[in-house]
Amino acid sequence: MGEVAAVFSISGVLPLSIACAAIFALREIAAYRGSLGFKYLLTPLITLLIIGIAVLSAGKGLTGYQFLIVGALTLSLIGDAMLMIEEVNLFLHGLVFFLAAHIAYVFAFSMGYAWQPWNLAPALVLGVLYIAYNAWVRKTQVAVYSAILMLMVFFAVSSFNAGATTRAVVLCVAAVLFALSDGLLGYNTFVKRVPNSTVYTWALYAPAQFLFALSCYL
Repeated sequence: MGEVAAVFSISGVLPLSIACAAIFALREIAAYRGSLGFKYLLTPLITLLIIGIAVLSAGKGLTGYQFLIVGALTLSLIGDAMLMIEEVNLFLHGLVFFLAAHIAYVFAFSMGYAWQPWNLAPALVLGVLYIAYNAWVRKTQVAVYSAILMLMVFFAVSSFNAGATTRAVVLCVAAVLFALSDGLLGYNTFVKRVPNSTVYTWALYAPAQFLFALSCYL
């Protein structure tokens, strides 16, 4: 962890993180008040800063893991830009980019994976959640997307195969936050409209993406 602290102080990740948190707070206020201009400006800026945090972890070059994380964040940025627009419904277009982002996360988190007996527990829990959620929403595109999402969560949780490391905790928390954010987004889109849903989804989504970027240092 000492090396992580050194990277934060030398590379400028800490100032980026502070800026990201401040812009995130302003974005949430703008979204809650319905200020579309500020929302459209600040939303992609948050993900751009998170991408910057991940990129700064590279040093002299990106590892395979870092490359996949940066790629997933970049795909997410495109998805963010599509989903934030209220005048035109680009939900399914954005969903495609987030699907690709989750596939990149799956490849990143499954690096070096080897099955352990305890992995059966999260696999069963996620399987039950998958069946229950899709029986509720009943949309083919959501079923495909949520399958990849659950696979991403599974491999993130399975990071504990290497022990109760900081990285495993970070990935597990981030994956769960991301899944909750997507679950709320799907509910708002296909089941029942939730007032100010974008405020709540981003309250889960932005910390998840930040933690994924942070995992590049661990």
